[in-house]
Parts: sequence; structure tokens; C-alpha cells
Amino acid sequence: MPDDDGPALVPDSNNSFDNDRHGKPHYYFRYRGQRWPIPAPGAEGFATAYDGLLAHIKANPFRSNATIEYMPGSLGWAIEKFLGSPLYSNRADSTKRNYRRILDQLRQKWGAGLLADLQPHHVRQIRNELAAKSTSTADIGVGLISTLWNFATEQLGQHKLGADPAYSIKRVHEGKREHALAAGDKRTVHVRSAAVATPGRQAGALHRATAF
Repeated sequence: MPDDDGPALVPDSNNSFDNDRHGKPHYYFRYRGQRWPIPAPGAEGFATAYDGLLAHIKANPFRSNATIEYMPGSLGWAIEKFLGSPLYSNRADSTKRNYRRILDQLRQKWGAGLLADLQPHHVRQIRNELAAKSTSTADIGVGLISTLWNFATEQLGQHKLGADPAYSIKRVHEGKREHALAAGDKRTVHVRSAAVATPGRQAGALHRATAF
């Protein structure tokens, strides 16, 4: 392995968008004490990220005051820029605490991924992983990804990103409500059918059928 004076790829546990949770190695680009999350060699976005980091260290050969930096254009980079912006700082304290908790999860797990590689199926995967612990966190997480996408496009110069990949992703609670309403419709049909057979109870049956 190259010594710490030259660039090196270091296996670690940080995830990019398509990495799984089954022990497959993930990578940092390391140079003189600094580390940048990077997609695995051969993965989508790796060549672009690697070439960009080589150009970065040539332009900044002696910077060594940080332990981890995110490559410009990555999700982690957009999160850090967002946290330093008025779009975050001007929110209520309770909102900031909640957002920060979820943004830290997104940054730690998926921060290495490039925004240009982020697709709807990635957002769906992120939503599902977050929902395994908290459905509200998953829904807010999808909303924050959309916010970060628009922030990067409008304020960070990422004009070529295209359509928001989180736009069409269904929120977890929306899915639960649709399921409950569908079940309610079935109950309504059943109760109204019973009401026709027993006219004296029709008004009460219809009231119960339409209540949430």
C-alpha cells in the first residue's frame, strides 16, 4: 500500500448509493492525513470522483487540517453546504435538531455518493432503510433529499443535475393512509349492504361507515 505521502484508496465502512450491507468493502481516498469518501473501484461514479480528487490534491498539496472531506458534487458535500446556509440556520431550533439528526444519518451512510448518480431507486432504497427504524424519519429524509437537490441546483452551481429523483417517491405515511382508506371502502360496502337488509338500522350503519 502507498505510504501516507501519496494518494491511496482505503477500504472502510462508508456507503455510496449502490453498496450493500453484507460486508462488501467501501472506500476512502486518502492523502496526507485527509480522507474523502469515494465510490468503490469500478462502481458508477468512481472514475469521475477519483480524477476530481487527484486534481484537488494537486491544487491543494499541503492541506491536512481535516480528517474527512466530501468531494464537491457529492451528497455529503451538499449536506455540509446546506448546514452552513440560511435555509437551515433560519429554521426553528426544534426543526434544526430534527433535520440535523436525519442529515447526519444521510451523510454518514450515503455521503460518498455523487448527486449526479442519484436515481429514484436509490432514494427508494434510502427511504426503506430509514423506515426500518422510523417511518417519520424516512418521510422527512425523502423531503430533505429533495431540498438538498434543489439547493445544489439553485445555489451550488449544480445546474446539470436534471429532475429531482425524490419527486415521485411515495412517503411511507401516504402509503399507509391509502391502505387504510382502501380497507375502509371495503368495510363501507359491507355495512351499507347490511343496512339495506335492515332498514331500521340504516342511519347508524351509514354513520359508522363514513367515520375515520
